[in-house]
Amino acid sequence: MGDWPRILALHKVTPRLTGGGTNYSPKRLTGLFERLRSEGVRFVSLAEAVRAPRPNRIAVTLDDAYAHLVNSLPALIDRFSLRPHLFVPTGWLGRPNHWDYSGRILPDPHVDHDALRHLVDLGCTVGSHGHTHRDLRTRTDTELAMELSASRAILEEISGDLVTTVAYPFGRVDERVRDAASAAGYQLGFTMAFPRLSDQPLAVGRLPIYVFDTYTSVHAKLNRGVRFAVERIKTRSIQRLSAGTRFWQRLTERV
Repeated sequence: MGDWPRILALHKVTPRLTGGGTNYSPKRLTGLFERLRSEGVRFVSLAEAVRAPRPNRIAVTLDDAYAHLVNSLPALIDRFSLRPHLFVPTGWLGRPNHWDYSGRILPDPHVDHDALRHLVDLGCTVGSHGHTHRDLRTRTDTELAMELSASRAILEEISGDLVTTVAYPFGRVDERVRDAASAAGYQLGFTMAFPRLSDQPLAVGRLPIYVFDTYTSVHAKLNRGVRFAVERIKTRSIQRLSAGTRFWQRLTERV
């Protein structure tokens, strides 16, 4: 019987107050990782977590590539031998997150080219998060191809490596988007749904981590204990809130 990959999906790792529910301070994250490591967890690259999934192998991914990661990630990389995988919305490099309606109130800038290159030099790997951070299902065929090809080309130029991974913005994907990702040269695609043994390479689930998550809730997500169903329901409820950002994007497209 096979196993499923343990992939954590984080966003903001900063002690600063920002919009939304994805903040997780470096202090809290350090405490969480310490407890996981004390139980025998080994932090591995995203590629290893997918290729050889085991209960004690965990990959760390971060969506949106915020600028504050330049300050928060180095200590975590050193302490836990992390190999974080950053999913980058390339059209927003060096710009505040105005694609998110909460970012209009408490803006949070994304990394610029130099900062992203620095993170790659520290051991981070990168993947696409689309070019404009829009729901790829709503794009025309031409727009969809641009979102996937432009972001890949930009990231390959910055990182100097082949880019074969994509995390779909908001975790939303359908068959047309998967086919377009495959045609654009991606080998792995990631959602925000809990992982299953039946996941396909271009729709691999991850375990989202939110501001309210504790060691207990994360442990339940990782091990499918008695609280697993509760955590899945909580996560689905939170993900519905992204409809506000997607509505904001559709509204501003018409302005």
